[in-house]
Amino acid sequence: MTIILTLTTAGIDTTAFNLYSNADSYTAIQDTATRAELMAGKTVTMPAGTTAIKCVATGECSSELFVSVINKLAPSGSISGGDLLTCVNTSNILTANVVYQGTPSYLWSPGGATTQNLTVNSPGTYSVQVTDSYNNKTSTITKIVSENVIAPSVNIVETGSLPGSVTLSASGSTAQGSKTYLWSTGETSANIIVNGPGVYDVTVTGGLNGCTANQSIQVLDCSMIGTIEDVTPECEMEGNAEEV
Repeated sequence: MTIILTLTTAGIDTTAFNLYSNADSYTAIQDTATRAELMAGKTVTMPAGTTAIKCVATGECSSELFVSVINKLAPSGSISGGDLLTCVNTSNILTANVVYQGTPSYLWSPGGATTQNLTVNSPGTYSVQVTDSYNNKTSTITKIVSENVIAPSVNIVETGSLPGSVTLSASGSTAQGSKTYLWSTGETSANIIVNGPGVYDVTVTGGLNGCTANQSIQVLDCSMIGTIEDVTPECEMEGNAEEV
């Protein structure tokens, strides 16, 4: 624990002190300080649970001075946990990691939760006020949680015609980060080749945020159209319709 130690009286007439803690029954030197440092107020390091310090003057005549400790430092620390929400990580657990001396109490904003951990599922600025029962000091720490839920933009391009083979390509789709593909045929490449009519769809997933989008396309076999009334605009463009 960190303590601001100040001697407000001249005390022992010496220039240097070894500092001991009652947390280990004054058995080991925990820190050192000069007389001037103690008079001005020095930040010293002591074991957790220190409530008294023994200042032992260094020199031929060793004198002792006991100081009761009230740590005036406020709790300090940070908030850990994910700071990004995505289509995969729809919630994050924030944890207040704080250095304190007594028993901490927590008050989160927004929401008013009083636990060390807070589950968040929306972007925003989250803060926690921590109060240390040891000295009633309070600190507020903050964390910003952002969000990336931008869905891919899927585009399927068809080349070729039936009868024969048709290539369907989704490589022109855009997504956050790398892209993965899943076609209704079970294939996972950007391009697939189909040899029969039907409706084909592809799901594109962004590697950065895990968001998905889907698009379908109908592949026609114009040679199978029976009458001119059945001709679709697609087959009319190909010039494959026959009147029977």
